[in-house]
Order: sequence, then C-alpha cells, then structure tokens
Amino acid sequence: MRLRKLITENPYRVLGVNVGASVAEELRNQNRILAFSRVGQSAVFKIAGEEGLPVITRDGETATLAASTLSLPADRLKNALVWFSDGTTDWGRMLDRAVSALLDGDIGQAIMNYDKLLSDDGSARDFVEAVTHGMMTVSKERLTDMVCRILTDCCDDIAGYMTSGRPLCRGLLTTALFEANCLDRIEALERSVDVESDEQFYSDFEHLRETMSSLTPLLHALGEVDGKESLRYKFFAEKISISLYRRCVKIIEKVGDWTWSDYRKGKLNANHSFICVVQAMKFIQETYDFAVTTVGGLGLSSDSMEIISPARVMLEGAFGRCHTGSGAEIKKAVSANTKRKTVGVALWLLVLSLIYCLV
Repeated sequence: MRLRKLITENPYRVLGVNVGASVAEELRNQNRILAFSRVGQSAVFKIAGEEGLPVITRDGETATLAASTLSLPADRLKNALVWFSDGTTDWGRMLDRAVSALLDGDIGQAIMNYDKLLSDDGSARDFVEAVTHGMMTVSKERLTDMVCRILTDCCDDIAGYMTSGRPLCRGLLTTALFEANCLDRIEALERSVDVESDEQFYSDFEHLRETMSSLTPLLHALGEVDGKESLRYKFFAEKISISLYRRCVKIIEKVGDWTWSDYRKGKLNANHSFICVVQAMKFIQETYDFAVTTVGGLGLSSDSMEIISPARVMLEGAFGRCHTGSGAEIKKAVSANTKRKTVGVALWLLVLSLIYCLV
C-alpha cells in the first residue's frame, strides 16, 4: 500500500521528530544523523509513532533529503498530515488517531478523525501554526484538499469504500473524497441509463441492470454524504429515476412488438407459441418490477415523486398495453393467431389449385 510507505518513510520520521517539533530540534537531529553516518552508524530516536513500524536506516543522504523536503511550509503540511505528533495537544491526538487508522487499514476511522481535525476551527488553525511555525496560513478548504489528494493518490480504492454500504460520516473530507472519486462516475453512468440500444431486449435489459448495479451504490453514498434532502441528491435521483422509467418503457415495448402483432391497437394477437408468450410476459413483469423497486429504494421525497410521476405513468401505460397475466387470455391470443395462419395457408392452397386448373 503506497500510503504505508508514505508514513514509514516520512521525512519527519527520518529526522527523528514528531509533527510540531521545533526547527532547532530538527536541525539538531539532522546533525546527529550526519555525525553517526560518518562513523558508519545509524542514529536511533525514541519518538511517538515509531513503535511497530519497520526499522529505517538514517544516513547523511536521507537526512539531507528529509530536511530539504521540509524546507517549504506547504510540503511540511503535506507530510505532517501522515505522521504522528507527540500527543500533547487536541489537534495532535486527532491526527494520531487518523494516522494509526491508516496503518491499520481502517480508512473509515481515518476519515472520521481527519474530519474532526479539519472541522474544528481552533484545532485546524493550531495544527497549521505548529507545523509551519507561523510562516503560513491555510484555509480549512485547502487543508481538506491536501488530505483528499493524499488519500485519493495513495489508497487503493476510495470509491469502493464510499460505495461499500458502510456508514459514512458527514464532513468536509468525506464530501471532498466523494467529489474527487465518485461524482464523475455518477454523471457518466447517469448519461448511459436512457441510451437506447439496437440489441435484443434481453441484452438491453441486462446492460441496464449492470449500469444500475454500479449507479445505485453511488447514489446511496451521495445520500449519506449530502443528505437525501439536499439539492444535489434530489437532482441526480430524480433524473436517474426518470431515465430508468423511460428506458424500461422502451424495453417493454420491444418485448411487446416481438410478442404481439396488434398490441398498439389494443389487441393481443400472439406472434409465437404459448410457452414463448408466457416467458415474454414474465420478462415484462421483471422489467417493470425492477424499475419500481429500484426507484423505490432511493428514498425520494414526496416532492421528488411528484416530479417523476409523468415518467411513472408512461411505465404503467406500457405495462398495461403489453402485459397480461391471464393464461386464458394468452391461450386465446395464441389460438387466434393459429387460426389466422391456418386460414392463410388454406387460401394459399386454394390459389395454387386454381392456378393449376387454369394451366
């Protein structure tokens, strides 16, 4: 995991200091490392967070590189976000819990503790001042962006965590992580929901189901991050619901065209055998149930339900025109079609016999 390497090889650790240490302590430790390096030895420091981590070799080259990395305030902040403090301050204890959670692979606990640090104005301010020694002021938003970039770049699958179904805490970092890792996916998948396909209806439905299986967890995550009453959640949930209803209408009508010859005129004349028609009716029912159940699981408000109601009416209409659950009605339709075909064959034979007689 890249994040573990970022922690174990952190320049603060290389210099043998905790986050918030004085510049004088950093310089003193650097000189000590250089002195030990000259006689072929590696300096050892007892600092908070060191226990349990793999041993690192401190020499003149690594110490000089670490000091150079920490020469700029912005770089000091980035590296401080993934190393331990001495645990004597409120901001330090929040930071320590976050970094410990990262080492344990508990991304949820890490995000929660980072969010506590970032959301507390006093702690965030004191953290920045202690790390930069008053040389830089940083807004909560910029500090949040720093943590977001670190986790996004170094964690294997932030989007997978966000959509895993585990509870998400609301906060600056959670929102930033969602926007960086999930929002583009929602927008891309949303656009593909109502795209009509030239495929057979069963393939069309399977692709729709695959799209929704990827999209639904993202929507649920957005509902947790923003709240289901938020404008952003309502916008996406309403738009996707309408697109889903419309796509299912097209699929149901495809099945209707395949099954019935005159369903658009209000007549059900079967084009296929009884077994085929029964299976087609099951498929229409499955498509209808999928649309209704999926939208029902989004937890839309009454206002949102009113907005999507015209699309729901379209779905109900298509279902009513194309579907029948009556075995007797299906038999009747199949029988009528068989009779038509029989009459057609008889007429064709009659024409052939007349032609033969004339010849």
